[in-house]
Amino acid sequence: MGNSRSTRAAGDSPTRESPWLHTNYRNREAILRYIKRIEAGNTVDDLDGGPGFVLRDSDATLSDGTAVERRLSRKDLDTELPRAITESGLPISDMAVIVHSNKEAEHYQRVLERSGFPTLSLEKYDGTQFDAIKVGTVHRAKGMDFAAVFHIADEPPANSTQLTGAARDRAELLARQTLVATSRPRDYLWVAYVSG
Repeated sequence: MGNSRSTRAAGDSPTRESPWLHTNYRNREAILRYIKRIEAGNTVDDLDGGPGFVLRDSDATLSDGTAVERRLSRKDLDTELPRAITESGLPISDMAVIVHSNKEAEHYQRVLERSGFPTLSLEKYDGTQFDAIKVGTVHRAKGMDFAAVFHIADEPPANSTQLTGAARDRAELLARQTLVATSRPRDYLWVAYVSG
């Protein structure tokens, strides 16, 4: 992955006895601290089945950064998301709103456009710099980096360790997706957990 670099002594293999040392070049310190708290095995693999790297074992090379967490109702989010983007004071050209479904992406793209922000669907984004907020799903955002990310996710279950079957599988997928989304920004992370 583009955000970690591994080093090891000659002849060592990546085992428990001689672990790889990882340096995180993507996320500023505050963001890395935030994403280390997410219970998702804490391994970023971009959801593509390839080998990931363990965030808990990585160190940030970039200091500072901002990580904001909010708990909002779905109704309030339509007002709070544009406000948070404005209050961040960051240029929209390297900003993304990352959600879990195409339906949500379409909704928040409309919300932002009604608030006067130019947007671009991540489905159409090819890495070219546009003066627009990119909006799309976690799956579309995998492998991408942004200066700022605004992530909207469902509130995780309070006792996920006690879940079984399909409920446990859904909670684990949600946590992995949240981990991937929140590891996309370099400088600024805003996460809204939505209830209702």
